[in-house]
Amino acid sequence: MAMQEQTRWAREYETVYVVDPRLDQDEIKNISNRMVEVIAKMNGKLTRLDHWGRRKLAYRTQNKTRGFYLCMRYLGYSDIVAELERNLRMQDVVFRFQTSRLRDKCTIDQEQVDPANIEFRPVDLAGEEPEPTLEQQLGLVESSYASRQRLSERASAAEDGEGSDDADVAVTQGTSPPEAPTPATEESN
Repeated sequence: MAMQEQTRWAREYETVYVVDPRLDQDEIKNISNRMVEVIAKMNGKLTRLDHWGRRKLAYRTQNKTRGFYLCMRYLGYSDIVAELERNLRMQDVVFRFQTSRLRDKCTIDQEQVDPANIEFRPVDLAGEEPEPTLEQQLGLVESSYASRQRLSERASAAEDGEGSDDADVAVTQGTSPPEAPTPATEESN
């Protein structure tokens, strides 16, 4: 009897993880490279790496309202998820992650990967709203980003001829609006 070679089936997984929003691009790249090394060590194959940037969280987690989101798609055998999540747990700056199984019964060797899909591409964070301070979150102080945004919207509306009353023009010029005259009341004898 001839021995048949058994095909070891892999699965396709997607892991999304959230890291501390105070990290710079190099630190995020180091964490991402470590996860790529774990996948390679476990005989897996990375098929896609996306850096979604800093986003607002659905709810406050570990006293943070924002985080950097990273998404990895990879092929691997049953033990790869446990090892990858173990490594994510060891990282103090990773505070959330979730893995989903996308596809069963695929072979790692036959999967084609575009090299551009697996390289780390930093995201431009120049126009992004900064993390609000505690005072701003409580509404005690207005954030400078929100006030600049509101002023630019009012200025563009004033240029377009919309809402050109004295209060809007005065606010865009940085002065206080003129006080409305109080109606005179007649005293009856």
